[in-house]
Amino acid sequence: MKKQHITEAALACFVADGYAGTSLAQIADAVGLKKQSLYAHFADKDAIFLEALRYAKAQEIAFYDRFFTQATGNTKEVLRTFLQALDQHFSTSHSQRFWLRVNFYPPAHLAARVAAEVSGLYALYEAHLHALFAKTPLQVDVQVAVDAFSGVTNALLADLLYATPPSVMARKIDASFAVFWQGVY
Repeated sequence: MKKQHITEAALACFVADGYAGTSLAQIADAVGLKKQSLYAHFADKDAIFLEALRYAKAQEIAFYDRFFTQATGNTKEVLRTFLQALDQHFSTSHSQRFWLRVNFYPPAHLAARVAAEVSGLYALYEAHLHALFAKTPLQVDVQVAVDAFSGVTNALLADLLYATPPSVMARKIDASFAVFWQGVY
């Protein structure tokens, strides 16, 4: 049994039931092991959770890097497409749902460790945005545009987390982006 297989199964359990609602027995069942066998790979539930967090972060970094590296078009098109890609990514990715859940609701005793991981990803995301905005004539400072777009994405991610229906989500993406773009360009 590979450690990554256990990590991926645990991540799915944490998405479904949160940290408190997930047991080691549940994780073991998900990978077809006895609970005691997990200890050959991980010291405890916290260790599994933190490994799932690092795994999810790596998946999110790959998503952002892939998107911004392969994106084509002008800044407006890239940003608009990004919001749609983020919506799609949330609906298909356990790692993103896990990432958002722990970002908003970390286990209290692991909150500082979660915050450290989150800040690293957030810095990378802002660097991608900064590079994109730096080559676009704006009405505002580049950092203001980065902060404003980050606010738009954070609000939309919260909507995704709270299971906003797809038709409402599409409407919110359109409205948020239109107001954002009008304010910076």
